[in-house]
Amino acid sequence: MDLISEGGAPENFHISFGNEDDDSNLSGSGQRCPLCCYSRRHFHCKSCIRNGDFLHSSHHLLERFSEKQLRYKNLKTAHATLENKCVQMLTRRRLACQLRAEIKQKAENIQNIRKLMELRRGNVARLLDLKKELHESNRSLRIKLPQCDKKVRIIGDYVLSKLDESERRRECLTELQEKLRQLKRDHVDKLVKFIFPISQAISNRSSFSSSDGESKNTINEISEATRTAYVRGKWILQDSFGEIQHIIVAPALPGNGNYSAYNDWATVTPATDVSVVGGAGKAGEDASKNVASRNPAHTIAAALTYTSQLVQIMCFYLDIRLPYKLAYSDFCTTALSEAQFNRKVARLNANILYLCYTQGCRLNELRPTHTLENLQKLMNPTHANLGRLAPMDRNFCLNELADSALTQHLGAGEDSDSDGKTSNNPPK
Repeated sequence: MDLISEGGAPENFHISFGNEDDDSNLSGSGQRCPLCCYSRRHFHCKSCIRNGDFLHSSHHLLERFSEKQLRYKNLKTAHATLENKCVQMLTRRRLACQLRAEIKQKAENIQNIRKLMELRRGNVARLLDLKKELHESNRSLRIKLPQCDKKVRIIGDYVLSKLDESERRRECLTELQEKLRQLKRDHVDKLVKFIFPISQAISNRSSFSSSDGESKNTINEISEATRTAYVRGKWILQDSFGEIQHIIVAPALPGNGNYSAYNDWATVTPATDVSVVGGAGKAGEDASKNVASRNPAHTIAAALTYTSQLVQIMCFYLDIRLPYKLAYSDFCTTALSEAQFNRKVARLNANILYLCYTQGCRLNELRPTHTLENLQKLMNPTHANLGRLAPMDRNFCLNELADSALTQHLGAGEDSDSDGKTSNNPPK
């Protein structure tokens, strides 16, 4: 059972209305209130409760329930009105703060733009000043330019004349270089043709008559015995029949570049001077031939002496500075030790290779130990350009095998005054 209405006041107390009740109420301490469960003496009717016409049980509060309810409604309405006003004020305040922040941001942007504009104005002013300076400079140059046209034409004509003169001088230099090359070649050709002729020959076996009825085996044994000698504890051949030999003037060098016969014979024969063997007249020539036939060391020494003289004179004509000194008397003796002889021959071959290199020979086509063969290739127009003045080509180099064969004896033996490097003295 609902005892409280929607208005807040109880609706049904189940109190009877009659005289009996009035009488019973007068007697005793009262009845319990169905709402608060306390004993009360006074109760209100339904209509009073429905209308709110009742007071608080405590008599010190004299305000009726209907008055309280009306005041509550008024307060609620006032609170709602105040809340709406506050919301509106907060909204306006939030918008004001947002506008204030935007205004501040815009003000900062405006300040930055003003600074940038000020900077741009400064740059524009500086560029305008520079433009004025350039304008003044161009104006002064335009004023001076007509005055310089004549000088420019004069200088241009001078440059053209110098270019023509340079071209004429270049042609003249080329012509003179060609004449000089031909003159050098003519001198070297005459030197090789008339003073130091170089030729190539093949040694033949000696002929023996077989009219006495001797067998061919006996003839071969006698022929071999005449060409052998006992040197340094072994039998060696005095000459090489059937092999190519290179002859300079009269003496010859082995075509294979092996000059070990000099060392073999120099150790068993007394030291002699090759320069005095030739003598004068027919007797000297016969004696030279006899000595050469008996001792191949003299032949090799004489051929190397002629070769060193030829190389020195050719370098003088061609104006070439050799890497090693050349002395005419280096090979004019048979008293050289094996190490000294090998060193001098290696340096002579190195000078010849350098001479060939300066004249445009391909070093990979040369053999370092073939002395006179390299000189013959130097004189051959198909292998070298004798008398050339152009720069040297670094691509024409020796291979490793040929380079090792050339350099293995360059540092051997003892140094002497005539074995140093870099000689530029003319021949005597």
